[in-house]
Amino acid sequence: MFAAFYRNDMKQFTRNQWLVWFGLLFVLVSTSFILFGGANTETYDGFNTTTASLLNVNLFLLPLILFVMGAVSVAAEKEEGLFALVVSYPISYMQLVTAKILSLVTAMLLILCFSYGVASMAGFFTGTSLASNTLILFLFLSVLLIVLLAPLAIFMGVCTSTKFQAMALALGVWAFLVLLYEFLFMGLITMVPPLSLTVFLTLAVAANPVELVRVATIIIMDGGVSLGPSLYDFTAYLSGGFGALILAVFAVLWLIVPTAVSYGLIRGGKTHGS
Repeated sequence: MFAAFYRNDMKQFTRNQWLVWFGLLFVLVSTSFILFGGANTETYDGFNTTTASLLNVNLFLLPLILFVMGAVSVAAEKEEGLFALVVSYPISYMQLVTAKILSLVTAMLLILCFSYGVASMAGFFTGTSLASNTLILFLFLSVLLIVLLAPLAIFMGVCTSTKFQAMALALGVWAFLVLLYEFLFMGLITMVPPLSLTVFLTLAVAANPVELVRVATIIIMDGGVSLGPSLYDFTAYLSGGFGALILAVFAVLWLIVPTAVSYGLIRGGKTHGS
């Protein structure tokens, strides 16, 4: 039964025009950065202007695509009355939530692999391709971002009743996490004692999956210099055992908490109707 629900959700995503248009947008933007982001160099190894630009593209577009597709897909089922029918089938609510999360992740991976494939081919034929190890690393970190955000996207669909509500919530959460969050905690830095600054920054980064992946990418690619000498202790702390442990714990929480809350809402019957 789980496999049947997963296949059905995948069919809905692949037939969704959002997937096509978002995929084309991501292909266009990522290919443009590959071709024109560093036209004066032949290859791009390490963390430089091109990789930083591609990182920003990933962190800007992937959450937007994922939130809109995930939230609206669930809300559409509820608005059309299909969700009430689905929960009546002999499948556990946890399996239902998991199937929706996995189908969303798979659909996003299709966009990601297609986009990177087109961009890499374009870069190869024009002599501006990314180094293979950099490309693989970006792909892995993009997958990590998708996996961390997918439960939150499904949760937004579960707790809304219409596609309009889901769209509004998805855009609001995306704007907060991607556009407003860093300004918020940067403003709070002035209120934090210097001795507690490193721990505060670590918790602030870990509490936002987008920033978590951004900082993880910078550290893994040895681009800590881009954060400036004043944050050397911060990057060193995150590279150590305890700092990395905090990031790992929060990453697991971003997987578990939205999934558990979605399960609880569905089980409570508060989301069955429109």
